Amino acid sequence: MNLEACDIAFSYGRGNQILRSVSADIVPGSFLAILGVNGCGKSTFLDCLDGMLSPQHGCVRLGNRDLKEVDRRSRAQSIAYVAQHSHANRLIAYDALLLGRKPFVKTGPTEEDFAIVDGVIADMNLDELAFRYVDELSGGEYQKIVIGRALVQCRDVLLLDEPTNNLDIANQIEVMELARRAVDRRSIAAAAVMHDINLSLSYCDRFLVLKQGHVAAYGGPEVVTEKLLQEVYGIDADIIERNGKRIVIPYGRHAESEES
Repeated sequence: MNLEACDIAFSYGRGNQILRSVSADIVPGSFLAILGVNGCGKSTFLDCLDGMLSPQHGCVRLGNRDLKEVDRRSRAQSIAYVAQHSHANRLIAYDALLLGRKPFVKTGPTEEDFAIVDGVIADMNLDELAFRYVDELSGGEYQKIVIGRALVQCRDVLLLDEPTNNLDIANQIEVMELARRAVDRRSIAAAAVMHDINLSLSYCDRFLVLKQGHVAAYGGPEVVTEKLLQEVYGIDADIIERNGKRIVIPYGRHAESEES
């Protein structure tokens, strides 16, 4: 099932327009990176996709239905959201994963619920973490459990807000590999707010670049160009290809940005 944003506009109060006519389609088996400088509206757009915020103009469609018409329980059964800041509780990791089945549980977990959790543990190689307390895990380990809980919940759409925030490079790679593998194996429609352009180019196949709430670029890896980096980030950079992937090599601020 796809999730589509159609001409979204959003503002916090009068005169504070955050998003302006933003459209994007998140389709099964594809991973969309949402890029742009701090404050450009990336996380606000993700909150609109999840239904936490209601746009003043345009709509978000889940399949063929306006998201506003989908009740909260059905929405939770279709869309999994991994927030930027998750807090660890005094739970065993297995129980934290099982919480992801909450939208589907009526009286208590069933054999199917346990089987789904066991399947995610196997897919993500979480066996060594499953019976440790989550508040004793490292940042990278805990993030894997948070994403695992989303996958336990998720049937259609996975939304991630800065999934590699505060992780070292090894854990960044592992978390993105887990997310990409889930997209490919389960044909999930996924989108992630990202800061690291090279990380997004390595694991994502679609790109939405925002600038001051507008769509600066939207499409495949080819939309990430030296000119775009100048216009959006104010940097000069070369883009090279290695092993079929585009790599951004920045070498300084763009002259016009320095003058301003």
